[in-house]
Amino acid sequence: NGMTHLISEVLTKGTNHRSSLDIANQIENMAGSLSGYAGRNLVGLKGSFLAEKLEEGIGLFTDVLCNPSFEADEVKKEIQHTLSALRDQEDLPARLAMQVFVRKLFPNHPYRMTLLGTRQSIRHLTAKQISRSYRNWVRPDNLVISVVGDMRAEEVRDIFAEKLQFPNGKGRRLPR
Repeated sequence: NGMTHLISEVLTKGTNHRSSLDIANQIENMAGSLSGYAGRNLVGLKGSFLAEKLEEGIGLFTDVLCNPSFEADEVKKEIQHTLSALRDQEDLPARLAMQVFVRKLFPNHPYRMTLLGTRQSIRHLTAKQISRSYRNWVRPDNLVISVVGDMRAEEVRDIFAEKLQFPNGKGRRLPR
């Protein structure tokens, strides 16, 4: 409970090849954006880049997607931010009412859980646990990539085919 939220928040905070600052600077230099997102049954990465920065943007995107470092200090910081957000929610009656409603609506289903998790569920999570969960979920056979914009599909496919490399050393064969 809360794992996908933590993953989405820490995902862009460093890779095996780039620091958090390197990622932020590269995104800024491309006039782009890159962020993680999470839902009740998904975790993902979204980016926006100018068409003339397509190859560089996809390079950064695939590095973050395939090689997140999940550094312990970044995970600890995000856990503290999440604990603070959970405390803030206690002051929002509408949020509390929605949580009660969802628990009643889905009493025996994972949807009853909140996206942020609970103090108990996230307080003791470690970078190692977060990395292991990410590696279990985000893999070539469990991945959807969607691209929208003014570009040629073949060019996008070819760039992804070249740059999409997972840590096991195997690239992702993309359909034609």
